Formats: sequence, structure tokens, C-alpha cells
Amino acid sequence: MSDLTLKIIDILLPAVLALVGAALMLATSYLRARAEAIRHEQAQRMVMGLLQRAHQEVYDAVRATAQTYVDGLKKAREDGKITEEEARQARGIAWQHFKAQMGAVALAELEQIVSDLTEWFASELEAAVGALKAS
Repeated sequence: MSDLTLKIIDILLPAVLALVGAALMLATSYLRARAEAIRHEQAQRMVMGLLQRAHQEVYDAVRATAQTYVDGLKKAREDGKITEEEARQARGIAWQHFKAQMGAVALAELEQIVSDLTEWFASELEAAVGALKAS
């Protein structure tokens, strides 16, 4: 090789290596950001799936409680109404049914999402009772 070629290589080699290094850094940053976005999408899908399941389980708990407890009480009364104590008991039965159907792991995950699980359940329960009465 000629002296000129060696000088050109000496001058260009650091620049080429810097360019390759910058390209690798950009590619790494892009891949890292893409992996994070994929994790975010997966977490979001998991959360939405868990919330959908929980909504369905609340509705099922209300329906089961109505069929096994509330309907019998209403039929036994002339006015077809239950007392506040019986309503409290029905909420407790629905809560136990919901917890049993969800399982400990799903309940723990749901609690991380909604913070106060009992408060969340109470609001969902009222919505489910309203939907059941409407249908």
C-alpha cells in the first residue's frame, strides 16, 4: 500500500468507526424503545383483560346471589322487598362468590390496578344490580 493510502486510512478510520458506533447506538436505542413499547402494550392488554374478567365476575356474582338468596327472600314477602340487613348479607355473599371466582392471584393483580378493591367492588356491584334489574 502506498503512503497516501495509509494516511487516508489513518484519517478516515476513526471517522468510520465513530459512524458505525453512532449507528449501533441509534439501533440499540430504537430496539430498546420498541421493546419497552411492546412491554407497555402487553401490560395494557393484560390490565384490560383482567378488568373485563372482573366486571364479568361481578355480574356473575350478583346473578348467582340473586338466584340463590335474594329471589327466595322476595318471593316469601308480600311486598317483594328485602330488608337492609338482607341486602347487606346479599352483598357479602356476592363478595365471597366474586373472590372465590377470581382467585388470590387475580385479586392481588386487580388490587394493584384499582387500589381499593372493596370500594371498587361496591361500585361495580351497584352497577351490576342495576343492570340485572333492568333486564
